Amino acid sequence: MELGCNTYSLKSCRRTIAFAHARALGFDAIELWAGHVRGAEDDPEGIAAEARATGLALRVFCVGGL
Repeated sequence: MELGCNTYSLKSCRRTIAFAHARALGFDAIELWAGHVRGAEDDPEGIAAEARATGLALRVFCVGGL
C-alpha cells in the first residue's frame, strides 16, 4: 500500500512549498490539487520535475470542486 498526500491539504502554500512540506512529513507520493496548477502556462513535465526534485512522485491529479 502507498500512502500519499493531496496538496489540497496544503492549499495555503505555493506549490513548491506544498511539495516540500509533504516530503518533510514523510510522504513519497502526492495527489496534485487543481488549485496548484495555474493553467496552460504550467508545463506538466515541469510540475513533475518539481515534485521529483523534492523526492515526490505525482500519482493523481485532483480535479477539485466535487
